[in-house]
Amino acid sequence: MKIRKWFCMLLAAAMLLCMAPALAQEAQTDDEEIIINVIDYFQQAAFGLDLTPYRGKAIALHFFSADSPDCLTMLPMWKMICDDFDKETLQIVYVCACKKEHGEEACPVAELVGETFGEEEILIYEDKDAVLCTALGVTKMPNTLIINQEGNPACGYQGLLSYPTVAGWFTTLGVEQLQDSNAPAAE
Repeated sequence: MKIRKWFCMLLAAAMLLCMAPALAQEAQTDDEEIIINVIDYFQQAAFGLDLTPYRGKAIALHFFSADSPDCLTMLPMWKMICDDFDKETLQIVYVCACKKEHGEEACPVAELVGETFGEEEILIYEDKDAVLCTALGVTKMPNTLIINQEGNPACGYQGLLSYPTVAGWFTTLGVEQLQDSNAPAAE
């Protein structure tokens, strides 16, 4: 399972490196790390998803689809993460991969997410015709890309995630955990 997680993370970073070479800082030597600022890439690529207001926060881009039952399974876990972590340092963005059959209607899962989280707590981006998903190479749902406070890819994963895994990612990035909804109740 760890190999799959690391592979997905490396794949996400590689996709961003290949897609946005203009955003990479020029390396002085072969030893320097090339860094992509995802927030700047999104702004320049004109996807319609503006992440600039969240600069300085850790950002979770969680890609989901109405066609995936696993996406609905993970909804309560993401609600707990949203409730447990400091909203001043974490932004969760639900990216709904909408298909053409929904037409001009809102994505049905996006409506469910909005009802579950409330309008103020989470950003829902309806990716019409899955343009953003296609650009990032996201083909299976659910899929998560974590962006650190500097705007760089920190980790990513395709498939079902557990609360401890996601909470661990944010804790590692220095996002303050205000409570632990997943902890067993004290007797």
